[in-house]
Amino acid sequence: MIEKKLTRMKVADLIPYERNPRKIPQEAINDVKESYMQCGVIDPIEVDENNVILSGHTRRLAAIDMGLDEVDVLKVSGLTEQQKRKY
Repeated sequence: MIEKKLTRMKVADLIPYERNPRKIPQEAINDVKESYMQCGVIDPIEVDENNVILSGHTRRLAAIDMGLDEVDVLKVSGLTEQQKRKY
């Protein structure tokens, strides 16, 4: 059963997914930072039960650039490794 929990986590505790194929340009990070400044953080970073990022690598880098200590996180548990890769 897949479970989800909205929480806050330290940015330093978020672990990038090592097989993330996307190369994130600084322009994308700057765009997210601008969005954070204008709208706040609307979309939480999604992580698995081990704090590995499922979605939100650019949001994490923007938070680091902005010096944020904590961010909203949606912690998802119960996914298989195959589901995590596909997501």
